[in-house]
Amino acid sequence: MERNTNLFYAVILFAAFFCACSLGSCRRVGDPLTESLDSLMSTVFANGEPGATLIVSRGDSIVYERSFGLCNLATGKPMRPSTMMCLASSTKRFTAVAILKLQLEGKLSLDDAITKYFPMLPEDVFGSVTLRHMLTQTSGIPDRRPTTPEEWRSYTANIKSVFGNNSDFLIYGREDELTAYLRQVDSLSFTPGTAFEKQNPPYMLLTSVIEQASGKNFETFMYDDIFEPAGLLSATFITPDSEILENVHSYRLAEGAPKPGVFRSADGRWEEYDLGEAKYFLSRADRGLYMSAIDFSRWQSIFLSDVLLTPDAVQELERPLVPTSFPGVSYNMGLYVVQKPGKPLKLYKRSAHGGFVAIESLFPETGTSYVILSNRNDWDRKEMSDKLEDILHHHRLI
Repeated sequence: MERNTNLFYAVILFAAFFCACSLGSCRRVGDPLTESLDSLMSTVFANGEPGATLIVSRGDSIVYERSFGLCNLATGKPMRPSTMMCLASSTKRFTAVAILKLQLEGKLSLDDAITKYFPMLPEDVFGSVTLRHMLTQTSGIPDRRPTTPEEWRSYTANIKSVFGNNSDFLIYGREDELTAYLRQVDSLSFTPGTAFEKQNPPYMLLTSVIEQASGKNFETFMYDDIFEPAGLLSATFITPDSEILENVHSYRLAEGAPKPGVFRSADGRWEEYDLGEAKYFLSRADRGLYMSAIDFSRWQSIFLSDVLLTPDAVQELERPLVPTSFPGVSYNMGLYVVQKPGKPLKLYKRSAHGGFVAIESLFPETGTSYVILSNRNDWDRKEMSDKLEDILHHHRLI
């Protein structure tokens, strides 16, 4: 009888755990950490609104996983850890790993000049810019893409475009169109290697560098040599007819009158803000990668392992390479590195693209990491990260 009773309680406990790990979540019910994280996230991401997924891991184990809100307001589809969302500028770290992998294979060098791959660029301007400068955002390459009708008129006076207007150029242009202005650049913003400035065009150029060095098109190389070996099977880059866009959209708070052709929620609070509404969604190596939160979380431990790179190359990705204007914060290749007295080493990125938001933080000394993927851009990313890390510190995870 006692044995049957124990079996009964075991079944009940398993059922409770299963229920807590279904419907978009994996949580330890009644656990103080779980309750704190649930409370933090639910204050921002309410039911019936655009949402988010938070995953906290330590080593290979998931400590917390839960999704909040909706991924599609038109259909009412709930957010899931498997929901595909744009990684925004976190894409850059994947591009950096790809370049480092090609260097290990002897197919390029970080000290290669960009003019080796783009001989049409003026040598006297770009000859001193290397792949290393581009990866570390120290190239001095200016961003002069035309963003206004006036700039568009000046741009098309010198450069031919397949687009008839500024709006289509911004929304549907790909890397070759978006970087064509570089042929007309007669000076850099600063001498390469002497300053730090975040720019997307240098990473756009790396799309072609990867293709030329690998002998494959960009997507094929990334799938074959990065995503598949790392087990990131959800990773993809979108096209205008991608099925991803039928299942998930990103949103911003609506302002003014409804815009023709742009979805607005029934309560009038939200409007879509991704491909078709936001700029530069079809460029790939800088901000164009889509992935599930599950795979994004898995990536945090994989990229610092020997799955893709050698230990020396991995160590390079943890180093503070370039100082920024923030005390104790440096830039590496696609990530910021924080080194402050009494604090563990932290690698992080917080970014947005349209209405999508991606946050990743990794603490190599403890093996703890967390990711947040969201399809709304109206919340304070730093405040959320700070509060989340206070909770993790309280529970001795960092």
